[in-house]
Amino acid sequence: MVKLIELPIYKIRVFLHTIKDANGHEDTQGTIESDLHISPLEKDKEYEIAVDTLESLILAQACAGIDITTPAYLESIETVVDAWTNQLEECM
Repeated sequence: MVKLIELPIYKIRVFLHTIKDANGHEDTQGTIESDLHISPLEKDKEYEIAVDTLESLILAQACAGIDITTPAYLESIETVVDAWTNQLEECM
């Protein structure tokens, strides 16, 4: 069974599923997608690497059982993306 978590920012969608190994141990795995992959200024490699890193962190935390839907968590994501945008603007 797949669990879908949709965040109200950047169209972030996390798909989680739990699997059991031969010993009966459960492991949560998943995938993530978002609208973050196009830089607000231009498409560039550094921005894409930063987005991949943030998405990996969000996915890892969701798999670990952290509630990624809380207002504080969502605010932290927005803060990071705002910082990227400001840094990109300064480099231009």
